[in-house]
This record gives sequence, C-alpha cells and structure tokens, in this order.
Amino acid sequence: MSGEEGADPMKMPCSALSSATVKGWLHKEGGFVHSWKKRWCVIFKHKLYYYKNDTAKTPQGVIDLSEASGVRRTSGGGDGKHFILNTPNRVYKFAADNSKDQEMWIRQLGKALVEATTTEWDDTSDKLEAAMK
Repeated sequence: MSGEEGADPMKMPCSALSSATVKGWLHKEGGFVHSWKKRWCVIFKHKLYYYKNDTAKTPQGVIDLSEASGVRRTSGGGDGKHFILNTPNRVYKFAADNSKDQEMWIRQLGKALVEATTTEWDDTSDKLEAAMK
C-alpha cells in the first residue's frame, strides 16, 4: 500500500510512510487510560500517525492536522519536554526525549498545521480578482 490520497489512514503501514521527513519517537499520554506510552510518530500529508513501533503494520491512531487548532509547549512534568496538540475532540499530550526534540516537533507540527489549513495564493488569484472588478 502506498501513501496515496484516499487510502484508509488507519491501514497505513509504517513502511508506506518512508518518504516522510518528520518521524521519530515520542511519548504519548493515552486517551482513556492516562498512562504514557512510547510511540513512533510520523507527519505525512497533513496527518500525524502514531504507531507502537517503527515497523508496525497499522497505526495506533491518526490525527488529522487540518482539524487541529494549535500546538504548544506545556509544563507537564516540569522537564521542558512536554507539548500538547489541540483538536476539536481531544487535547493530545506528548513528551519528547529532550528539549531539542520537543522544539523540532512543535515547529514541524506547527508548519504542518499551517500547510493543512492554508490555501496557497498566487498571482493568478490576484489577476482573477482584478478582472472581476
């Protein structure tokens, strides 16, 4: 299976996301049982996939970044490694192994959020608008 548009994201094996440039280990707090689990995370085509490991056949979950409202640092644990990702239905809690990785994930998730929710504007749009006046 490839990372094609329309493919069921819950059936996307890690191997199909090998071209993703943002991937690595994060700790994620569970939604029902609030224990922390280490997860292999991948940002691919405006989605954050998280897996039990880096060879898993199916993700534990997929977060559609086009529906997320923001990502930010949090003081959880007091160690400078925690951050949250806000979506309409849930606040996802993550922790990186160190502050450098935390900063990278926050930056890359923020970039993916903007890309997922922004329509590219080019001079063709400007010309069309001017022609309609």
